[in-house]
Amino acid sequence: MQTWLKVTGIATAITVTTVLTSPLWLPIDTLWQQVADQIKQQTGRDIYVDGAKEFSLIPTLAIELEQVRVTNVVGGTARDMLTVQQLRLEMPWRFLWTRQFELEQFVLSEPVLHLEKNRKGEANWHFSRNESTSKPLDNTTAAATPTDSNAAAQAAAVATAQHVATVVEQQAAARGYDVKLGQFKIENGQISYQDAQAVSHWAVDVIDLSLQMPSLQSAAKAQGQLNYMGKPLQLAVEITSPAAIMADQPATISIDVSNPLVSASLIGQYQVDHPTSKENMPTFAGKWQSHGSSLRAVQGWLQGAELTSYDASTLGKFSIAGDVTATPVRIGINNMQALLDTMELSGNLTLKTGAKPVLLGELKTNLLNLTPYLSASTALPAAKDAAANAAASQDVNAQEAASSNDAATSTTAAKAPADNTAVAPMATGWSTQAFDLSVLSQFDADIKLQSAGVLLYDITLGETQWHVTNKQAKLKAQLKKFSAYEGAGQGSIDINAQQTPYKLQSNVSFTGINAQGLLHDALGVDQLLGKGNVSWQLSSKGNSQAELISNLQGQASTRLTDGAVRGANIAAMVKSVQEALAGNLQGVDFDKDFQKAEQTDFSEFSATFAVTNGVISNKDLSLQSPLLRLTGSGSIDLPQQRLDLLLQPKLVASIEGQGSKKAKKGLNIPVRIDGPWSNIKVRPDVSKAAKKKVKDKVKKKVTNKAKQLLKTGG
Repeated sequence: MQTWLKVTGIATAITVTTVLTSPLWLPIDTLWQQVADQIKQQTGRDIYVDGAKEFSLIPTLAIELEQVRVTNVVGGTARDMLTVQQLRLEMPWRFLWTRQFELEQFVLSEPVLHLEKNRKGEANWHFSRNESTSKPLDNTTAAATPTDSNAAAQAAAVATAQHVATVVEQQAAARGYDVKLGQFKIENGQISYQDAQAVSHWAVDVIDLSLQMPSLQSAAKAQGQLNYMGKPLQLAVEITSPAAIMADQPATISIDVSNPLVSASLIGQYQVDHPTSKENMPTFAGKWQSHGSSLRAVQGWLQGAELTSYDASTLGKFSIAGDVTATPVRIGINNMQALLDTMELSGNLTLKTGAKPVLLGELKTNLLNLTPYLSASTALPAAKDAAANAAASQDVNAQEAASSNDAATSTTAAKAPADNTAVAPMATGWSTQAFDLSVLSQFDADIKLQSAGVLLYDITLGETQWHVTNKQAKLKAQLKKFSAYEGAGQGSIDINAQQTPYKLQSNVSFTGINAQGLLHDALGVDQLLGKGNVSWQLSSKGNSQAELISNLQGQASTRLTDGAVRGANIAAMVKSVQEALAGNLQGVDFDKDFQKAEQTDFSEFSATFAVTNGVISNKDLSLQSPLLRLTGSGSIDLPQQRLDLLLQPKLVASIEGQGSKKAKKGLNIPVRIDGPWSNIKVRPDVSKAAKKKVKDKVKKKVTNKAKQLLKTGG
């Protein structure tokens, strides 16, 4: 900004002085060439006027130029750094006896400014008096050649202009010189910026601004509007002392911007630090406030998306306030208080600018609900609602009824595919809403986060300490410590979002947790009660919840104590079947539905699981209670949301502690638990021979009863 103010002041002074000190009979092109030569000497850039040039002295000094352009640096992407369709300048004569350049009117019509950095980081807005520029193009108005008769006058004008430029620069630094702006306007302007190092670009157009500056020492105020990414933005800026900024001294700056999507205000102190003798570092420190009704709408606007295409259910209402510090390479906000949707954030954040921004911070938040930001749908998996699957369950039950009578005693657990190829998601209640994690490729991060709780779909964690890093779209979330389901845990979650399908790895362990709550929230299964330890090492890939479930791989284990398996009293069921086989047929039921009121209590429960393509397989299930020993195997098909377990129970004759080898004599009756999660069946898996034995006993008992009735009747 200092450079622009200096160049503007020098160019104006050179132009005015050259006009006043030159003979009035000189051709106007000759006068302008003298101005252009002096501007080039001061800035190192050529300035051309390809259109009309008009100078007048009465009643005020007035200059009007059309099609003005200032050349760019050699090697720049644009031919010219600045073009102006029309420049109008009007100055009262009283500046001759005062030390104040007063511009009654200064208007730039349709200016176009190209700012750029090359691959070496060199900026085209840094001027040098010895800078060489490209030659003017053929369509440039040629400068008039001075004649011998006016050569002396021209030389005098050049000398005077050089002297004025030097005095202006010296007096500006010493605050002995001042500028007053009356009507300063930019009409329909454009600014573009291109950074070859960061491979970034932005542009602003339809700039309409007006500036009021009574003097360099008093406040300068600018207001107006501009158009960015197709959306108008209202702008108001105030600088307490432009002279202070020109002299690298502190000055207060306030900025207010607003449009229908966002409002923001910034006020603080600008100054220039000097880290080294050859380096100037502009810095800003102040207060920041912003708010809006939809962060997603703002995101869509900044990315050039249609505002009707965004999802309004997430990234909605937002606000942020805090203490801001900023330099060209770093922006920080301390003592931050932020609101996004239902989340409240506080702490410190730092953004390192560059080719890829890096976000650093330490934050605290209330409940961190991640579910809405993974997909638009926040609905629970339909498997958790039996009514949602009622129609499908009726079809499944009909098929089961036709085949259940021939069930074999051997284990018939569903087997997963032998390979690890990706499996297409089944038509179940898992969400197929696609994730969008492309934002992870736009920045790197290292953030420590303490949250009062975390909600991921239905999985709910209590107080949690996170360390989240993101490097080249590879996110790693380390759960240093968290409380959950009456217990505690730790673990890590890794997401590779470099390409789709996204890849996920999870390594988590729980201790002392309530198994029923965890399984209900994670899988929609609430049949297992008890407290103990649960751990898993899982991986998957996919673009939705359904795909992740279908492609799940890994292993898991659990060990619980003092709990129960809800839905059936296995000990009573086995005893009932044994009684039936012994001839007591009262209450026999070979096919029972899941009964919430019934359960099988245990003192210890343990199992390990292998997971392949979303199918959880088990071969070592063990359940022990004072009167029951039970082993089992089977599978849980997550994509299809089905269960198939075969249990081998043994009734213990007496209570002798865990591991007793005494069991009730007689036939051991396997128990099968299977069906869709919404309609699980629990039944003894009786062999055909055992069923025939029961039928024979029923037939014999009926025959004997009939004979007794006939004898009595006879």
